[in-house]
Amino acid sequence: MKMKYVLHKEGHGPGHECCHHGHSCHSHAAGDCCSAPKLSPEQTATLLSYTLDHNRSHLDELSDISKALHEQGNEAASNLVHDAAHNFKHGVDNLAEALKLLKGE
Repeated sequence: MKMKYVLHKEGHGPGHECCHHGHSCHSHAAGDCCSAPKLSPEQTATLLSYTLDHNRSHLDELSDISKALHEQGNEAASNLVHDAAHNFKHGVDNLAEALKLLKGE
């Protein structure tokens, strides 16, 4: 389940989709569909947990890409993707720490 759609504001016509894969949004003449809704503490924790898991999957993908580039002999690109994954991991670690705080751990 994609929390972005569960928490998405109502009021658009049938078939209207404003947020794609939860990564980007666009504005509408009638208002910005992707402004942050008011969340309960439970919804906040659920959304953060989902986001953490989602970003961990991207981290795994970046690692796979870096390895593939290395195996293909493209060391420069492999190193850049590896560095990006390293930096991305710091963000994932921060999300994990925030979730622990929300859970009182």
